[in-house]
Amino acid sequence: MKINKKSLFLPFQIVLKRRYLKSWVITTFLALTAMAAGLIIPYLVKLTVDDGITKKNLTLFLLLCLGAGAVIIAKYILDTFVLLRRSAFTAKIRFDLNRRIFRNMYAMPQGWFAKKSAGEAIYAVDNDSAAVVNIVGGTLNGVLIEAVSVVATLAIILSLNIKIGLIIILFMPMIYFLSRHRFKRLGEIYKDMAGNTESILNFLEESFWRSYLIKIFNAASNAVRRYSRLLVKDTRLTMKRECQEAWSSAGPAVLPMVVTGVIYIVSGYQAITGHLSLGTIAAIGGYIYQFITSSSQLLFNWQELQPGLISAGRLAPLLTPDKVKGGVIGENTPIVSGDIKIRGLNFSYDGGRVIFNNLNLDVQAEGYTVITGPSGCGKTTLLNLIMRLYEIEKGEILIGGKNINSSSLSLLGKELIICPQEPMLWNATVAENIAYPEPHSSDDQIKIAAALSGADQFILHLEKGYETMIGENATRLSQGQKQRLSLARALIKQPKILLLDEAFSGLPEEEEARIITSLRTQFPKMTIVSATHRLAGLKNYSGIIKLGEQ
Repeated sequence: MKINKKSLFLPFQIVLKRRYLKSWVITTFLALTAMAAGLIIPYLVKLTVDDGITKKNLTLFLLLCLGAGAVIIAKYILDTFVLLRRSAFTAKIRFDLNRRIFRNMYAMPQGWFAKKSAGEAIYAVDNDSAAVVNIVGGTLNGVLIEAVSVVATLAIILSLNIKIGLIIILFMPMIYFLSRHRFKRLGEIYKDMAGNTESILNFLEESFWRSYLIKIFNAASNAVRRYSRLLVKDTRLTMKRECQEAWSSAGPAVLPMVVTGVIYIVSGYQAITGHLSLGTIAAIGGYIYQFITSSSQLLFNWQELQPGLISAGRLAPLLTPDKVKGGVIGENTPIVSGDIKIRGLNFSYDGGRVIFNNLNLDVQAEGYTVITGPSGCGKTTLLNLIMRLYEIEKGEILIGGKNINSSSLSLLGKELIICPQEPMLWNATVAENIAYPEPHSSDDQIKIAAALSGADQFILHLEKGYETMIGENATRLSQGQKQRLSLARALIKQPKILLLDEAFSGLPEEEEARIITSLRTQFPKMTIVSATHRLAGLKNYSGIIKLGEQ
């Protein structure tokens, strides 16, 4: 499995950001200081044995013991402080990174969402971000600390006895070659596990929202079988990962034991022949232990980098500013006129069937324009393009004489509102759903919007009125009631342009005609564009556009 080279630098780019760098440097410095304190202890043991015990110098012996104890306590305090700082540093990065991912996700064009499953998005926000945070908050720091520890320990051993140091150096390449292939296989397994976990999350999300479909077709057993297959695959991948990790650690675990045995034989021979003191043997034993511990931890951290770098590659589009499309930046000059002009518009979904080819049309400002045509002719697509939910391939869309690409999405969201055929409502109260675009709306504003959409007729009969919880996907409401709430939610913003996409399909035709008449009376300067095929929508219009005849 190949890791995108650009993703290799992503964790480092996060660390090097100004608001993180100082904290990371301080934490690393403290960790290096604690590591240095650990390196002092075996040498103090050497001095204690050679200069205190062997020479029977009680005063020096006690001073060295006290010094070693002080160093151990100082190292413990430093390690604890490093742990606390690292936890705080990691928590800050997790907060900032998750918020950034979520914000950038909604700056992507709608076509990006069409290609992604819910499970993939959830996995990115949760698991992928956690893996990257783990690298930034701990693994990078750990790799640096353990690498310095390995080099420093080896240098000290070489200074104490060059023969023993050379033995360690000769065995080091073997550890690398034993681990290399296993790490490659682990990378492939990590990638497969990420994909399967996405599938599980996506299936669970779909199963919840499709519970009605599963029940009416009595397909629960099919759903269980499909879920079981995903769980079986997850179990197999988990076992493969555990097996590879076990084998990956076996070589680095066994080889140091062999090296240690060889070193003790060599050091024992040198001690017997008078070329090595007992204190030096004790110190070398301590340093070998530290060398083995640091080497094992370095390999472990290197292994931990792999899933993090895979996640960094997957998150790159959501973390790299130049990859985020959708025009979060642009002019915020208010739209003066609600007239819409489309010139030479070409559009297809991902290069597939052509929806529009050199489309030209005009929508009158402050009027009621109907868009009609056969199913699949592009009525909904046209409204979505006006809302700038998708990027057009060629041509331009002008609102008030200004290209929509020059306006920020935040401005378009204030001036344009679309009511979809299938309302998307939150599991919240009726009032909260109506006030969603304007959360600080007063009770009177909420009630006025509900009255204009006709939603007040059923809200007053609910158990708790405007404070009634409507349930997941508004399951406690009918389709018509959902559509009335959707319209009330749009009207509370009093947009300059209101786009209706079969927004009244759940209502009687005469009710649709009444609402349109009421809107034109209450908001005479509002431009209303309605995509519909119903006869009620074809009354009292100021303009009509028939798609499929272009």
